Amino acid sequence: MTSSHPAPELLGEHPLHGFFHDLVREVVPSETGIGEPRTLEYLAELLLRFAFTAQLYRFRDLAGRRLFQVAEMLAEAGQPLGEEHAWRERELRQHVGDFTLFWVGVFPEALPRLQARSSLDSLIDYVREGRRAYHQVSLIPDEPYRSQASLFRRLSRHFERLALGLHATRAEWERQAAVNFERLRVSLP
Repeated sequence: MTSSHPAPELLGEHPLHGFFHDLVREVVPSETGIGEPRTLEYLAELLLRFAFTAQLYRFRDLAGRRLFQVAEMLAEAGQPLGEEHAWRERELRQHVGDFTLFWVGVFPEALPRLQARSSLDSLIDYVREGRRAYHQVSLIPDEPYRSQASLFRRLSRHFERLALGLHATRAEWERQAAVNFERLRVSLP
C-alpha cells in the first residue's frame, strides 16, 4: 500500500526540507534571540514532520484508535506497559511536547477548537504540558536519549519563546507565498 506522505527517514530528501531549515535559521534567532543550531534544526524538522497530518496524529492507543488529543496522549504515555515499552512512553511524551509547540506556535488560532468545552483537552494547558513533556524527556538517562537531554531542556525552558519564533516563521512563509503568488499573477498573460 502506498502512502501520501514520505517515511520519516525520507523527510530530509523532501523539497520542503531546505525551505523550513532556511526559514527557521533566518527567523527564529532574530525573533527570539535563540540561535543554538541543534534547537533550530529540531524546530525545522518539527515543521517538516508535521506538514504531514499522518505524522501529527501518528500515535494510536492499545486498541488501535488514533490519538487526536493531548489528554489521550498523556493517558497513553502513563500506561504501565513494562520496561520493554519504556520507549513508547518516551516517544509519546516527546510527541506531546512537539504537538503542543506546533499548535501554540504555528496555529494558535486553532487552540479554541482543540480545547473546546466538549473536548478532553478543555482543561489542558498546552504550554504547561508541552514544557513538562519536554522536561520529562530530558530526564531519561538511557542512550540515545541522554545525549539529547540538553536539547529537550532548552525546548522546555524556552517553550514560549520558541512558540513565538514558530509563529513568526509561519508569518514569513505566508508573506513569501503571497509575494510569489503576486509575481505569478502578474506574469500571466
